[in-house]
Amino acid sequence: MVFDTVLGISDQVVAGRIYGALEGTTVTSHITMGTWARMLSLLLRGTLGEKIDHCFRVYDISGHGKIRREDMMVLLRGCFIKHAQEEVEESIKDLVDILIRRLDVDHDGEISLEDFRVSIRKSPELLECLGQALPDRVHVYAFSRTFLDRVKKF
Repeated sequence: MVFDTVLGISDQVVAGRIYGALEGTTVTSHITMGTWARMLSLLLRGTLGEKIDHCFRVYDISGHGKIRREDMMVLLRGCFIKHAQEEVEESIKDLVDILIRRLDVDHDGEISLEDFRVSIRKSPELLECLGQALPDRVHVYAFSRTFLDRVKKF
């Protein structure tokens, strides 16, 4: 609910992955105040390097330090409107092939954190190529104006 309303991230699966990436564990119904503060700091004011590491953790579904083809398929399925299932699967496979060519620097068939870092530094627009893991600028600005400006006045 908070992700959708305040940060504009409406995909609940991705929101769960964001929480899990921050906690380093599976998602529970509660997060600590420290995790909440770290999350807001990262999402609102994080550096490119911090955001790269965060997005990689969100996309690393298996938690093995690699983004595999299967992980990419799962993540990209949520990005497509469901029409004919065969067409969606073919489109996803084509997109995964393109992304592997762009992100797999060492050509081993998997995206390591280092592959991801190098690729994103070359092409920052690919940072959220596997789903929205960060709020958009409009939501960051609105949140900042609503909450952070009031804190500075005290």
